[in-house]
Amino acid sequence: MRNPTRGRVLIVDDSELVLDLVSQHLHEIGYEVNTSNSGRLALSLVTQHRPDVVVCDLHMPDLGGFEVIQALGEQPNSPPVIILSADHEVGAVLRAHRHGAFDYVLKGDDYESLTTAIDRAVSHGRVLQENIRLEADLKATQQGLTQSLSRDLAAANVELERQVVELGMARDAAEIANRAKSTFLANMSHELRTPLNAILGYTEMIIEDVDHAGLRQSAEDLAKVHGAGAHLLTIISDILDLSKIDAGRVKIHVQVASAAELLNDLMQTVKPLVEKNGNTLNLALDPEIEALCTDTVKTRQILLNLLGNAAKFTRDGSISLRVTPGPEPDTVEFSVRDTGIGMTPEQTARIFDAFVQADDSTSRRFGGTGLGLAISHRLCRILGGSLTVKSEAGVGTTFTAMLPQLELAAEAVDDEPTVKVMRLAGAEGDSASPPSQTLRVSSETLL
Repeated sequence: MRNPTRGRVLIVDDSELVLDLVSQHLHEIGYEVNTSNSGRLALSLVTQHRPDVVVCDLHMPDLGGFEVIQALGEQPNSPPVIILSADHEVGAVLRAHRHGAFDYVLKGDDYESLTTAIDRAVSHGRVLQENIRLEADLKATQQGLTQSLSRDLAAANVELERQVVELGMARDAAEIANRAKSTFLANMSHELRTPLNAILGYTEMIIEDVDHAGLRQSAEDLAKVHGAGAHLLTIISDILDLSKIDAGRVKIHVQVASAAELLNDLMQTVKPLVEKNGNTLNLALDPEIEALCTDTVKTRQILLNLLGNAAKFTRDGSISLRVTPGPEPDTVEFSVRDTGIGMTPEQTARIFDAFVQADDSTSRRFGGTGLGLAISHRLCRILGGSLTVKSEAGVGTTFTAMLPQLELAAEAVDDEPTVKVMRLAGAEGDSASPPSQTLRVSSETLL
């Protein structure tokens, strides 16, 4: 019984006898067969019937087997060609394979050799065709995916660009609002501080009057009012100072001051606050440190904030300010140490953020706005330096601020002295610049 799925074969030979015998045999074993006695006609039949394999004689009047192979090789997806020839010369076999023949079968052999060759050629051709189909499907799939990805990517890029624009606009708006807020608060300095100072001044006068009148209870009540007003003034001053810094409205006024006088005055100022919690206060000034060329007001504010912070978070302990030459040439190191509650690494990582204390329980227990250290940190940077902290929970804290010595320039602008910050060693700039002088401030304190 004929198997229609075995394959299609085109037999090309100028001998009618060969055509009849071979086609009859292939029909019997299930192949669909077409024949041609001309090489030229065979080329058109290949296009018309799309055979799975071509069995072609080597020598024919018009086109021989080599020419048929060459012509088919120029066509896409051409079927394999088996040469069927009576020429048993080895040279002919080699030439056939060099031209691209799939196999070479001698006429006169039994049909088994031809059948085997045809079966192999059909299987090979079908594998090639399946590979071609799969490659085409893969290419189409890849193109579809590429187009889909391109569309998705283009849409994603459009959305990303839109978000970038929106975020940029939101950032710009936030920056403008923040600058407006800082400028407003900085401008409110006089309007807020002046009436508060007047309230405190009049309260002090009334306290004196009621004291003279012997109204002790009234005097105590007024003292509470005065204390609350002073606390409010401190908070407002901190907020306004921070706003001035953020608004870029802080001016530097450089002076040459005696280190001993400045630090001793500082100790007298902070001593009552330190002793209030049962702490001891120590100052160690290295004899080499005689004078400081800096903005003394801001330097004093930095140290007051650090010492006050230490006093707030230390009970029945010790607080020390140690002033020594720093590790770099012409530097000064201020070390404020305490034996207070200390901080964890997580707390120290955000301690210089505005309105931040160690945690919420710290705010409830010790009070304060969390602005003192933020202001000190910013002031150190304004003066060309830095402020760092080391702390261990339950042991104590050390703050270290590095400040460059400031030099008064020879020129003056609008009758105000200009300030020159001398370059720190290793900083960027001209290597021929004079060596830097630096104030290094270290203070160990709990937040």
